[in-house]
Amino acid sequence: MTETMVITDHADHAGGGVAMALSVGRRSGTHVLRRGSSLSGCGSRRPLRCAGRRDGGSMAVEVVILVPLLFAFVLLIAAGGRLVLRQGDVDSAARDAARAASLARSSGEAQGAAASAVSASMGATSCPAAVDTSDFVAGGSVTVQISCVITYGDLGLVGLPGSTTVRGTSVAPLDQFRRTGTP
Repeated sequence: MTETMVITDHADHAGGGVAMALSVGRRSGTHVLRRGSSLSGCGSRRPLRCAGRRDGGSMAVEVVILVPLLFAFVLLIAAGGRLVLRQGDVDSAARDAARAASLARSSGEAQGAAASAVSASMGATSCPAAVDTSDFVAGGSVTVQISCVITYGDLGLVGLPGSTTVRGTSVAPLDQFRRTGTP
């Protein structure tokens, strides 16, 4: 017959004591626990020692899966930001070019004013602009269309096209009470 005694160590005041079991004799199912261990088999002074026994290594797997997904998500946000920013630039340049062309006195001057407004708005980026001055009469309108190519190759995100084209169109009316053409 086996006799088991449980002794409480009162050195741990905050936790209410650490249980120890001493075993006398041999009997199957009886465990001898070391000082500082609880009766559940996990150390009470080191509670994290047994917390993840069944989940060992799962954190590494989660990191291996989640980090590339988060990185791809950040790159997708960068690509979307690049698209929205360039679309705003193209729309703004088209509006400025149409306004500059509408203030010109002749069709030729309107073409030149629109081209210079596009180059001033877009800077070093070369975006072709098409200026329609077919309705360049008093009360008519001037239409400017700009198209720019955006590249995504430097992002290195799989699934994105290498480049895409954004287009901006703006129409500006001509004053109906002014003279157009040569005097």
